[in-house]
Amino acid sequence: MIARRDARDAGTRGQPPVQYVEVIDEPEGVGTRRRVHARFGKRSGQFVERRLVHDEHKRMAFQIEEETFGLFRFLERVGSIMELEPAGPGQTRLV
Repeated sequence: MIARRDARDAGTRGQPPVQYVEVIDEPEGVGTRRRVHARFGKRSGQFVERRLVHDEHKRMAFQIEEETFGLFRFLERVGSIMELEPAGPGQTRLV
């Protein structure tokens, strides 16, 4: 089952370009995948990321395996590592 998670104010100035995320594999953890729907400027697309690090509420890392933006024309491997911290009830802040 794919779970959908909406992102607030996606694509607005100063906000992340993520529109919503579909969780492909649950529960989320190392090795699981998510499909991220995003908008960069006027271009909408998606990418599938595989979780490489999953330290609940502290840190996560992923590598993009599929994408529709053309990143793989320029980059062989695309990914990120993020440090997280609590930002209130039901919220997490990217630091």
